[in-house]
Amino acid sequence: MVIIAETSGNVAKLLRVDSSGRLAITGQDSGGTARALRTRDDGTVVIDTNDNGYHYKTISDDTTGTTGTVWDPAAGKSVHIVSLIVSVLAAGQVEIYDNAAGTTIAFLHFNEKKAVPIPLASNLVLTADHVLGAKWTIAAGEDSCFVTAIGHEH
Repeated sequence: MVIIAETSGNVAKLLRVDSSGRLAITGQDSGGTARALRTRDDGTVVIDTNDNGYHYKTISDDTTGTTGTVWDPAAGKSVHIVSLIVSVLAAGQVEIYDNAAGTTIAFLHFNEKKAVPIPLASNLVLTADHVLGAKWTIAAGEDSCFVTAIGHEH
């Protein structure tokens, strides 16, 4: 479960339950780096310094179709996605895919500027060393889409 808990400027902080069943708040530190706050078993809150709470990618396009890497895990690790958030600034299509396997995970068509949270009914786990990618194809003109993948590496 993911809930937008607070927004400040362009930064959204997400309230979620992590894979251990503990409450976590995901946001950015003062340097703009993604960090997750985690609650330990003893109730203390710590900052997750390994940057694996979420990954964010901006992709700009001019109707030719532009791809981007959303999450490239560390060597030998696999990506475990629990939710996605896709936002577009204009009409177009977004394809979310497993780059290494060439498999489409989701294909979304937007008729206008919109943001869509995509909670996954069953968590998506990519094979070790596989990269989560996205392709944005705008219908006309030039603008951007934003893809946020929420999860962790293991």
